[in-house]
Amino acid sequence: MDGTNTPIASAKVELSPFGVSELTDANGHFWFDGLPINGRCRWVTITVSAPGFGTLRRVDEPFLPSHLTATLFLGRTDSERYVGPSLAAYSPGPDYCAR
Repeated sequence: MDGTNTPIASAKVELSPFGVSELTDANGHFWFDGLPINGRCRWVTITVSAPGFGTLRRVDEPFLPSHLTATLFLGRTDSERYVGPSLAAYSPGPDYCAR
């Protein structure tokens, strides 16, 4: 979405470390199917860009085996946000995520 909560169609959404990308639909939605999530979850970086906007990078977003849900806002300038793992993510347990 842009700064006025208007969906951005045809924005490019990239997902690392999987090396895949998709374009948003007319409602600003995107999805990836069949990605290999081993264990309870994976840390991913989401990069979004669109003509007339800057690039948004969200680093270390938790991606659960069943879903990754994110609401992303593109501005006119580049931005990066580190989401990062919780302290519990560093030790095996119910919140553990693989790199």
